[in-house]
Amino acid sequence: MFGSVLLAFSFIGLVLGFLEVLKIREGGQWPQAPADITSTWVDYRSSRSSSYFVVVGRYEYDVNGQHYVRDADVSGRFRYRADAEQAAPTYAGQVGTIWYDPFEPTRSQNSPITAALAMGVLAITAAVLIFGLLLVHQGMGIETGQRKK
Repeated sequence: MFGSVLLAFSFIGLVLGFLEVLKIREGGQWPQAPADITSTWVDYRSSRSSSYFVVVGRYEYDVNGQHYVRDADVSGRFRYRADAEQAAPTYAGQVGTIWYDPFEPTRSQNSPITAALAMGVLAITAAVLIFGLLLVHQGMGIETGQRKK
């Protein structure tokens, strides 16, 4: 059962990823727009291996006469909150760059999107798809032609 669900989700991800790669390759990199960093704040992040602070900025940008807003990290990692809070005001008021999806400008980020990045995500999704196929293969007993009970 798990293998079938994994297979379904990875297949959907593979199709969506492939379509995204085609979009990116068709237009090269996403176009960029200047963006005003209108405000900043400190955000805490943690994972199993580390915890840290980052400065997040509110980017405001215009594409084809429409105004868009995106929140994104503007700094690297800080070990101490005080250091991040000290750095945060230095980003506000700056002009940054946003790369946006030309078909859907609400989709954007503050670093370039390249076909190589999309291909990497697609490769990971393909690996998950293969793993799902192996799980389904094991669960169905294909080698013997009989379904396992």
